[in-house]
Amino acid sequence: MRTISVAGLNKPVSVIGLGTMIFHLNSQQRDFDLLDAFVECGGPYVDTAEVYGVTEEHGYSEIVIGEWLSARHGVREQIILSSQGLIPGFCAARNGSRPIRSRAYAHNLNG
Repeated sequence: MRTISVAGLNKPVSVIGLGTMIFHLNSQQRDFDLLDAFVECGGPYVDTAEVYGVTEEHGYSEIVIGEWLSARHGVREQIILSSQGLIPGFCAARNGSRPIRSRAYAHNLNG
């Protein structure tokens, strides 16, 4: 897979990233298989966001990735993991929903 250098990163980034918007706890084995296949093909760039998985801001995609990382010793050092927050209309606290906080990202990705 073709990679590029990004200033500030000590490893190459693939020009194609694996988007994880459809990842969910209900499809965890499929999602693990996709992640495994992507990394085996040389893809180090994985994209996620707290709103991925559902629109209720539960971070299911990040939870699945965190569990995959826990189950795959050493793979965290092989990948570039990108996450986003504060997507207007989705991430702002509204109707009693919780605000996006950096500790939520850490909890979802690290268990």
